[in-house]
Amino acid sequence: MQCRLWHCTLSQQHAKWCSATWHLTLRSLAPMQWSQLKKRVEDTFADSVKGRLEVWSTRYRHAVHQYGESWITIDKKKIATMGTLRFEIACWKTAQQLREQRQCTDWRDPTQLSDYYGARNEAHQMVVDASIFASCDLNNSLFQYLNLSIDHALASENPIIKAFALLDKRCGKRRLESFKLVNQHPLVCRFYEFRCFAEGLRPDQFSQAAKMSSF
Repeated sequence: MQCRLWHCTLSQQHAKWCSATWHLTLRSLAPMQWSQLKKRVEDTFADSVKGRLEVWSTRYRHAVHQYGESWITIDKKKIATMGTLRFEIACWKTAQQLREQRQCTDWRDPTQLSDYYGARNEAHQMVVDASIFASCDLNNSLFQYLNLSIDHALASENPIIKAFALLDKRCGKRRLESFKLVNQHPLVCRFYEFRCFAEGLRPDQFSQAAKMSSF
């Protein structure tokens, strides 16, 4: 029961956060609907990838907390799915595993409280590193991406922003060839691989990108 109640509370908190950040971003760029966001993002793409990679998003009104799903396709084939419910479950399971390993499963014990909630933050990063995102992560990241210079987008710590920057027409072949793949997120490597193929590039690190792009 404790786990179920905690998960329910966590889901409500994340749903509220997604909703709050979504509406905050909408206000900052209003008026803009998803269709407008999708068009503006895809209009930034280089000619070599334009029309091939597309972003999609939907929201299930009758689902718990109206959770949504976003996905990315290349040549009409889905290559990435970002579902809020899947993200929440993965975070909950990972956090529980960390708590059990560290023996801090009782949030009512003051001596365990810090580690108990700290496990949630650590689990969140572990889940993102494993290429699991919530739907609102894509939406919010794309809004941010549109307001960044290409240099700031490529240097972003947000893997979604950095990945889309690699498709940007402002990112030319010279930037692609000098881009370093060391310790990059799998989504970034996947987009890098796709853009290089589209541009006919075969940089020395391309074999590394192929190994890392298991997104």
